[in-house]
Amino acid sequence: MRILALDGLIAVIQGMAERIGNGSAVLEQVPFNFEEYIPFWTVKCEDYADPFYWVPFVHRRKYIKIRLMISADHFNRDPKKGLEFLQRTHLLTDKLDPQSVACFFRYTAGLDKNLVGDFLGNHDDFCVQVLHEFAWIFDFEEMNLDTALRLFLETFRLPGESQKIQRVLEAFSERYYEESQHILANKDAALLLSYSIISCSTQISTMYNNISFHNSEYLWRLYTLWVEKHLGLYLAVAQAWSSPCLCSR
Repeated sequence: MRILALDGLIAVIQGMAERIGNGSAVLEQVPFNFEEYIPFWTVKCEDYADPFYWVPFVHRRKYIKIRLMISADHFNRDPKKGLEFLQRTHLLTDKLDPQSVACFFRYTAGLDKNLVGDFLGNHDDFCVQVLHEFAWIFDFEEMNLDTALRLFLETFRLPGESQKIQRVLEAFSERYYEESQHILANKDAALLLSYSIISCSTQISTMYNNISFHNSEYLWRLYTLWVEKHLGLYLAVAQAWSSPCLCSR
């Protein structure tokens, strides 16, 4: 639909230029130089009032959107081949860069959200770097945590494995706290609240618990999560201090 909208816009502009009689040269299809990767994800037109700037800009965006649609199709069938196609068409760097891959996940429509979530939650070093860059694309300033979390999770499907969920929420919490330090005490508080929101939402959405939580029930769940987090740390420290190696010193 977006490509069709661009086609329609270009056709309207072309018709206006032909009626004026002196603007057709401006609207000629311009060649694109994609011999190397040039960051384009957040590029804006230099001057929307001047057709010599914004008409080529629209043509270029159309070309990029078509390539991204093809790339999304490749990625949905095989993520590795999808990224390789982007590299061949110079829409990604020859050597994969975490920031450009993160932008691809954030701004490309039609990607399989399950595949994106699995990639972001992966323990591989490169995937962790992409996750960090992906979280840093978002602007959570002056947002409530639940609104920010909803915005973040709308772009991909949260993986089912607990370790992947942990990595994703840690990246989100770190980014959210950086921009909302006046709201929460620290990033651990953001992580704890994020976990509690997801935990409650998951339980509410199940067929056996399709009811709303009362405030007291939510606070109790939040408290139990806090106890589990800190009790686990306490037990680990206690076990370490009671080990024979430490006691013998």
